[in-house]
Amino acid sequence: MAEEKKLSSTPQEDEQGYLDDDIRDDGYESAPNEPPEDDFDLPDDDKAEFPDESAEGDIDYLDEEIDEVEEPATDHVAAADKTAGDRAFREKRETAKSREPYAEEVTARQETYVTAPAGDMAAARVESEEDLPPIEDAGTVPEVEAPKEREVVISLNNVSKRYTREAPAVSRANLEIREGEFVFITGETGSGKSTLLKLIMHELKPTDGQIRVLGYNLNKIRHGKVAKFRRNLGIVFQDFRLLRDRNVYENVAFAQRIIQVPTDQIRRNVTDVLDMVGMADKYKRKVTQLSGGEQQRVALARAIVNKPFIMLADEPTGNLDADTAWEIMQLIDRINTLNKTTVIVVTHDRTIVDRMHKRVIEMKQGEIIRDTPAGAMAFADDYDHEYQDIDADGYN
Repeated sequence: MAEEKKLSSTPQEDEQGYLDDDIRDDGYESAPNEPPEDDFDLPDDDKAEFPDESAEGDIDYLDEEIDEVEEPATDHVAAADKTAGDRAFREKRETAKSREPYAEEVTARQETYVTAPAGDMAAARVESEEDLPPIEDAGTVPEVEAPKEREVVISLNNVSKRYTREAPAVSRANLEIREGEFVFITGETGSGKSTLLKLIMHELKPTDGQIRVLGYNLNKIRHGKVAKFRRNLGIVFQDFRLLRDRNVYENVAFAQRIIQVPTDQIRRNVTDVLDMVGMADKYKRKVTQLSGGEQQRVALARAIVNKPFIMLADEPTGNLDADTAWEIMQLIDRINTLNKTTVIVVTHDRTIVDRMHKRVIEMKQGEIIRDTPAGAMAFADDYDHEYQDIDADGYN
């Protein structure tokens, strides 16, 4: 029988025994020179005697008893631990797979840092970061595309028109007008503004240069296609040019009958445009019974009833008083805004031009001398200001 070693009841013996063996017989590990936390004295009759671990086979019975008691619990805990471990392993593996592309990018970036010379570290970092896939940010506002530029509907390239060998009515005119624009053509009498308008509507042919309107090359357009081309235009004249033997309704409906619109559709269209120009309650009146302003309203209704792309107005307020002229110009502006119709108005009335703040093309002796964009004052700074300065000083 191997020698038996009892637990000492004195601290000195315990401490000495711990220092000698490093591990106490009860299996607990403690710091050197410290009494174990669970060290306590046992009564003499209850002191346990443990066999010496150096004796082979004497401690086996203890292991057998512990195994018999803890085996069920050990199996249950082991099974639970195995399930949890498998689940954690699967989650870790899936996470690793999802991060593989990014891990490869990071590894490549790190290798770039390591292999790059000291002077190229910043450049290497920039290059490697640019190669990384973009990071999607749910809060990022998508870029909004810029609005597309409006299509050019009227184009004049070095256009000239001569009636005689003397000075041309229009000389080397270059002009572009886009869809939906409102443009004034101004100038003194004889400056060529009305001739320019007649060239656009193909009432006159140019002597030189090229004119394109709504895709039609007016230099080469065939005679049989001129009527079809003009259906895209609404034309308003200074002298109205109404059918004097017919009433208001018939004057407007005439434009629809030319293009063979069905009768029921004509009725609806004419009613709509007369209401728009404020003449719906006078549709049965003869044009000879109307004032100048009312006749011009009817002329406007006739010009827009076919829903033209372009409206050309030659001095539409020339025969009207100031208040009526302003009402007609507001109506034309409304047509431009609501119908998106491109509008060109020839006028010499500078007050209306400055009041409406539209694009202004100024002509002098057949040439376009100025093209003022919408929103600017076309005449106030050039004329009124200059004369005021001269009058104030008393000399020029």
